[in-house]
Amino acid sequence: MSDRPNPRYLVSSEQVRGAYFLGGIGAVALILGVLLLASARPQGNPVTVDDTQYQSQLQAAEADLTGFELIGDGARIDIDHAMQLVVERGVDLPLYAGGAAPVAASDTTAAPAAPADADAEVLAQADVDGAALYTQHCMACHQATGAGIPGAFPPIANHVGELVAADRAYPAKLVLFGMMGAIEVQGTTYNGVMPGLAAVLSDADVAGILNHVLTAWDDVEVLGDAFEPYAAEEVAEWRATALQMTDVYALRQELGIP
Repeated sequence: MSDRPNPRYLVSSEQVRGAYFLGGIGAVALILGVLLLASARPQGNPVTVDDTQYQSQLQAAEADLTGFELIGDGARIDIDHAMQLVVERGVDLPLYAGGAAPVAASDTTAAPAAPADADAEVLAQADVDGAALYTQHCMACHQATGAGIPGAFPPIANHVGELVAADRAYPAKLVLFGMMGAIEVQGTTYNGVMPGLAAVLSDADVAGILNHVLTAWDDVEVLGDAFEPYAAEEVAEWRATALQMTDVYALRQELGIP
């Protein structure tokens, strides 16, 4: 029988196992506490905000918008209103077809020079400045050269004379009431909307623009001696017809103009 004494330990194995067990429980409790704190909602009494004034202001602002439709966080503008804005305000884009770059649409003092022929001299005596009016209301689409923008806006140079030859009243009605529908000009198809300018142009203005475009690019030669400058009085008669865009398009078809 051995005489060596039994070893004594400060911590027994049962105490070590108990410590591990308690430590595990503590760790689980700590994790659960963190999760509870993270998911806890702030305490307090919710306050309902009265947004009546904001809604009233929003509705008033929407009422001032014309030609727009609100869609979610954005808005959509209808094509008629968009084209009207282009005509009224012009566009500042470096787009032009042939010739020199167009004069800025906002500059109503600069315009393409009319040829120095007898017809131009007669038209220069008119009270209205057809060239300036063309720059202000027409050039953004049809460009300073009258060549338009291929695929977007049709040319009027070397075309307006043919329109006058087909029906003297038709070009004036086109300017006054606009047109919507597919057309073909000089071999290119266009299918857009031309807004009418009856609300922004006087009878004399319309006559001045037509006289300008007929002489600016020598379209008057198509008419020869039969050409007579447009007068405000006849434009007034055509304005009284109060046509719709579709009526002008139907008239174009009746005249056999593609």
